[in-house]
Amino acid sequence: MQIPSSARVTARLPEILLVFVLCFLATLTLRFRTEMFGPASAHWNDPIDHWKYEYIAEHSLGSFHIQPTCWRIGVPLLAHILPFSTYRSFDVLTIVFFSLSGGLVYLWLMAIPRPRDEAILGVLMFYSLGAAVKVVLSGVESPDPASYCFILLALYAIYSEQDYLCAAALALGMFFGNGGSDDVVLQCKFTGQSIAGPTDRKSVV
Repeated sequence: MQIPSSARVTARLPEILLVFVLCFLATLTLRFRTEMFGPASAHWNDPIDHWKYEYIAEHSLGSFHIQPTCWRIGVPLLAHILPFSTYRSFDVLTIVFFSLSGGLVYLWLMAIPRPRDEAILGVLMFYSLGAAVKVVLSGVESPDPASYCFILLALYAIYSEQDYLCAAALALGMFFGNGGSDDVVLQCKFTGQSIAGPTDRKSVV
């Protein structure tokens, strides 16, 4: 008899918590070994996207109308709530979302299912992708880390056959990050259902 995915996760809870803690430490290590784009940077005052997200964080909801930035309000709203400066709030959120992303890579690979050592290798590969992690980590004031987090959560939900969790992850992904990436996840999900059928859809995703 196949053990339900939720039961497997509960049985491995200490192991999963350890993975998330290690991902947090890995993210912190990368953060402090990365040259950050901040107020001291030569091009900080250039008219680029970080000013848009700062504006959303520092002004009332609905006061910024330039798309697509005006759709990506989740991270700036959280930055507004946190008791730090705007820049430091974005910095903290970037660390949190990248830490969660690493742990979700592990959960996703275990849900496929893959062996534990391959899941750990997948996490290491995720953190070794400079363009995916270190470059985005250095940008600080961006919703991209949140996009990674909710896309990975949606993929984990698809592979573990948790449709409501998938729907919630996609909804949060639209609010916090890049809606175009959510479209890719939806295409994967429904392509898997139509080609492989509901019993084997994760073999296609």
